[in-house]
Amino acid sequence: MPCSLKRSVLLCSALVISGVSAHADIWGELESEAQDVGAAAPASVAKEVPSEFDLYKQRQQEEFAAYKRIFAEEFQNYQQAILNRWDSVDVSSQKVWVSYTQDYGVKRAVDFEKKTLTITSLDVAANQKTAYAQFEAQIRQVITATVAEAFDTDQYLSSVESRIKSEGVKAKTAKVPNSSLFGLPTDKDKREAIEKRVKSLARKLELKQAEKGKAVTATIDLAPVLKASRPRSPGDGVVYPVPARAEGYVDRVLAEAERRQLDASLVLAVIQTESAFNPMAQSAVPAYGLMQIVPKTAGLDATEYVYGKQTLLAPSALFNPDQNIELGAAYLWILNNRYLKSITNPESRYYCMVAAYNTGAGNVAKAFTGKRNVNKAAKIINKMSADEVYAHLVKNLPYEETQNYLKKVVKREKNYKDSNKN
Repeated sequence: MPCSLKRSVLLCSALVISGVSAHADIWGELESEAQDVGAAAPASVAKEVPSEFDLYKQRQQEEFAAYKRIFAEEFQNYQQAILNRWDSVDVSSQKVWVSYTQDYGVKRAVDFEKKTLTITSLDVAANQKTAYAQFEAQIRQVITATVAEAFDTDQYLSSVESRIKSEGVKAKTAKVPNSSLFGLPTDKDKREAIEKRVKSLARKLELKQAEKGKAVTATIDLAPVLKASRPRSPGDGVVYPVPARAEGYVDRVLAEAERRQLDASLVLAVIQTESAFNPMAQSAVPAYGLMQIVPKTAGLDATEYVYGKQTLLAPSALFNPDQNIELGAAYLWILNNRYLKSITNPESRYYCMVAAYNTGAGNVAKAFTGKRNVNKAAKIINKMSADEVYAHLVKNLPYEETQNYLKKVVKREKNYKDSNKN
């Protein structure tokens, strides 16, 4: 469900989203990392002329600080704009894409996991026929939306993107594609078929008065739109039963999996678990996109590996599905081949890699030794069977979320693999 914040909470200094500190506080870790990168020289050399490397570290620190500040300020502005019209704040999460009309009078929430669309409007016509027409128009706007339109009309993300450019922060940008959010055809000659779907959904509309105020709401079953299909990769006969909305990502998943020596079934299972194939996925961590890239951790590691240097990512790069998959697959490779390389059993390392993608390699080590040193944990792991490692992780990982995450990814990857044996 979308994250909810009461007005009184926003006005408190300790603002919280679903039990997690809001972006302004969460990004404190990024500031700490930035300070580590650009830490002052020891007193004994403080008077020396700064080297080129020292200047580079200082510039990097400044870039991190500006990047963090822009995200935090624009998120606060976004919340306040919502509260100017609504009693509480609903924002996008990993599995739910929340969007508002430009005047914030209508809220649309698509739950990619539950396959529902909930529309809530503050400005509904008194005439019933007109009111239903208004809701039908909102259904049409959501169903026909492209990833680019979803990004461009997101008041928070577009503001961050604009400020990063205007303030000269060096962050990688990308073109957000005009592909359908739901895997629907975007050709003009297919619009008639899509319009029939919109009309079919509209006929099932039941408008209800919201619990508070004058808002009117309706929940629509999107299962007919978010149907399952079996796309094939070109030439090799591989079949993956992914939702229709994910068809456009399969080729990229196959390419990056081959490039990083990963099973495509693993990458698909991670995407399904991280975002339910929602290209607009966001979380309060903060993490973004299909594979939930965290700019301050996976983002830095993956960009250094892929581009040759640590690179900040503008929202457009994070929400470009191809780049998101590229960086997510690269981070899986880094976990498997660098951070966890001292684990000798490939299956044991696989379980640890999956858990580390969610919680970090240090927390995986902590499950075995109580400390964050991976090499010390590996000595224990290497004396265990793969089944014992899996059972230990499920029981002892520091967070229940990661315990469940590991179980889901392992189960889903098996399902993808089994589908190719038939």
